[in-house]
Amino acid sequence: MKSHAPAPETSRWKSLITWIRWALTPLVSNLPVERVESLAVDIYTSMGASLRQFHTLEHIFHFQPEDPVETLAVLYHDIVYWSVDGDWPTAFAAVLTRVADHGTGGAVLAVSSTIPHYAEVLQVFGVKPGDPVGKAGGNELFSALAFASALGDEVDRNVTLAVCTCIEATIPFRGATARPALRERLLSLGVPTDEADSWVTRAVHMANQDVGNFRSDDPGNFLGGTWNLLPELNPDLRITAVFTIQSYRRALEGMHGFFLFLTPELLFDSWGDEPGEDVLRHWQNQAAENLQVARRYISAKILATALLEAFALATGNDIPISLFMGASADAPEERLESLLPPVKGIPQVDSVSFLLEWGRSMKSSFDLTNSPLAAWVYRQLEESERDHQLERSKRLFSGSLAPREYLAGWKGEIVRQLATALASFVPTRREQLGKWLTSML
Repeated sequence: MKSHAPAPETSRWKSLITWIRWALTPLVSNLPVERVESLAVDIYTSMGASLRQFHTLEHIFHFQPEDPVETLAVLYHDIVYWSVDGDWPTAFAAVLTRVADHGTGGAVLAVSSTIPHYAEVLQVFGVKPGDPVGKAGGNELFSALAFASALGDEVDRNVTLAVCTCIEATIPFRGATARPALRERLLSLGVPTDEADSWVTRAVHMANQDVGNFRSDDPGNFLGGTWNLLPELNPDLRITAVFTIQSYRRALEGMHGFFLFLTPELLFDSWGDEPGEDVLRHWQNQAAENLQVARRYISAKILATALLEAFALATGNDIPISLFMGASADAPEERLESLLPPVKGIPQVDSVSFLLEWGRSMKSSFDLTNSPLAAWVYRQLEESERDHQLERSKRLFSGSLAPREYLAGWKGEIVRQLATALASFVPTRREQLGKWLTSML
């Protein structure tokens, strides 16, 4: 029978301790408070790494696990995030270092380990001792091994494998074959058919929550959460004062490609009665709407950044974006957009222009929540012109279109007004921009 984990407490520490106690009390007899505290410290310090901005403790407490097994899986599913942390979490480093020398694709797994149920945990993930780790799923595999190393001796073997099944299901974006393949691996481990189906159903419940922000009914909330993936995926953006225009643009391009790749069917799926046909259809429809808005939103930001990049290259070299625009996070100082004239007439307002003007719902460490330059550009272009300029921007980025030629292909008024604002705002480029403006007259 399902029974939801307690609601999060008023602090992350309290929430963590409450969930650990709730999950382990029915599974471990005579659970000492010191053990609960030790487990909480290990999880807290692993998830609180300074470079994490999305896969954090806050992410954990957005879940609503329905039983102790799922709760344990939620607590441990992002313990290892090598691509962001760049190392094993301290609490698990000693044991994981003996399993593999790094946590990314190509790492070779040890042929044996002291981790309880080591070979069977690997089998849940479709690998064997001595195999290399694939390009996808390494974080999840090593997070499952971290869980088994911490609690595999204290909980039942089936509990360990059921937790690892949930963690395996959070490997994202694999399509319709992933769940049946997982079920077959459970059967090969001797898990009875009904139980295997129950485990996969639980795992799908957790996996659908892991990407739950994609089905938010507020695009601002969806983008606000997703935006914090950017500094995790793009190390340059973690240096908030000095990342360059091109670094920011490449991060936007990567996110744009990610959203073009995603489909609602890759995000949400079902197994058994989880989550139900009508609910799944609603989630997928909402995800489709959010993805459409996100693609147009990021395209608008790419266009604005492309204009800055072209001006930077036409008057010198790539430079920190904050030199061209002002502080890269909300700060009480002058910014470029304060020098831009208002858009003439009454611009059409849609969901994308609203998000650009008023901002995403969550602050980020490296970027404004709103995008005033992108909003200014977006509102002056029809959709067909935005699409045309996006294609031209790709040629600028590849080097097949010179910066001055790229700028010449824009509406003259947009380019002149932006160049005038930049000439006033950026003292080191004032002379070059002044000459450029004179040549346009």
